[in-house]
Amino acid sequence: MKVLLRCTRAGAAGGIYAGIAVLLVFILFNLLRFEPFATHTHLASVVGGQQLEGGADMRAALQVVDIFVYAKGIATFAALHMGAFVVLGVVAAMLFQAMEIPNNILSGMLYGLTAGSLVFYTGLNFRAGSLAAAPDWRFVLAANALAGLIIVAQLTGDPVEPKES
Repeated sequence: MKVLLRCTRAGAAGGIYAGIAVLLVFILFNLLRFEPFATHTHLASVVGGQQLEGGADMRAALQVVDIFVYAKGIATFAALHMGAFVVLGVVAAMLFQAMEIPNNILSGMLYGLTAGSLVFYTGLNFRAGSLAAAPDWRFVLAANALAGLIIVAQLTGDPVEPKES
């Protein structure tokens, strides 16, 4: 039971850190393209099922009703995004513990690339019905590899093995 609680705590913390890092990576990516929050706005519209205007041209979102729709879409996307990364972190902690996978750079990147990308593209395909709605695949893979590294770094810093007394 102690191992389960430690896996949950360490994995959830790693997932939160990884989720924040991925959000920041895409904010930076969008700023470099001079389209602030374009990816977040687009994915929020996929999650919310409503078309949101965003990116460089935010004038349409300045109407009072549209601001609430925009904020609700972004908040819903952010909550689902963070929840998905918390689950990925907890699953990583339990999987690495059960299978005795070493917490290193390679295992972290492979976990992020496979599990993170699988969750992202499956969810996007399920919700949007098309992978054309996805952001640039290179940035998705890089962000997921980074997320895997962060999760494994948290697991390494907070080992889930029971301590011997």
